[in-house]
Amino acid sequence: MRVISIEEAIERNPLFVICALDKAIQVDMFLTLVKLGVDKRRIHITKNGFIQAYSDKQYFDVFKPRRDEVFIDAGCYNGDTIANFIKWTGGSYSYIYGIEPNKESAYLCRNNICKAGYQNVEIIEAAAYSKNGCISFHCDDGELKGTQSAINPNGELTVKTRTIDDILAGERVSLIKMDLEGGEKAALIGACKTIKKWHPKLAISIYHKKEDIFELPSLILNYCNEYRFRIRHYSNFSSETVLYAYVENSCLI
Repeated sequence: MRVISIEEAIERNPLFVICALDKAIQVDMFLTLVKLGVDKRRIHITKNGFIQAYSDKQYFDVFKPRRDEVFIDAGCYNGDTIANFIKWTGGSYSYIYGIEPNKESAYLCRNNICKAGYQNVEIIEAAAYSKNGCISFHCDDGELKGTQSAINPNGELTVKTRTIDDILAGERVSLIKMDLEGGEKAALIGACKTIKKWHPKLAISIYHKKEDIFELPSLILNYCNEYRFRIRHYSNFSSETVLYAYVENSCLI
């Protein structure tokens, strides 16, 4: 492998991007590159010392959208998945429920939805769970606030919990997505009646707990043994693995 200088890299390709991977020297590397004339926008500082890559097709690249989709986004964070859902449907859908226990994330989600002008979207400030009530909750205070917030018996907050069965009260849903930092099983238990009645498409994160890859499909089959499954992975590291569950083959791409 040939090693080239920064000056040669700039001369050969003015549109290049430099990734600073070594956390111990990232700041020094950044300052050195700027002094050498590298545009700050061309320098990528990685958060964890390695490049994180994601696919924006996550949750929506297995199924075909219907015109009357009713979507539940359990763990809606800042509304990014809701935006991807609306893009996936081409803006033709019936209703969206976003469920988010983190107060700041719920506020951010509502604000983003308002700015985008999305219609028929309801944000529910609660944790999707196996029963209604309250529970201890840990709120992530990291740089990406809210992305790793989760139900935790030693959590510093108390949040409201609601079941999907209670939220819908028997009404129809066509697609349920869950990314709950390990709370997926409890949320599926709280969606038992809904899944048995409507057989919605499911996109469930299964990477938070090692047992989820076995237990969650088994739980879904207990509700309806006609469900079939696919698994896909959406990053270049160990997270972002999704279980897709469906009854009708016609809903597949």
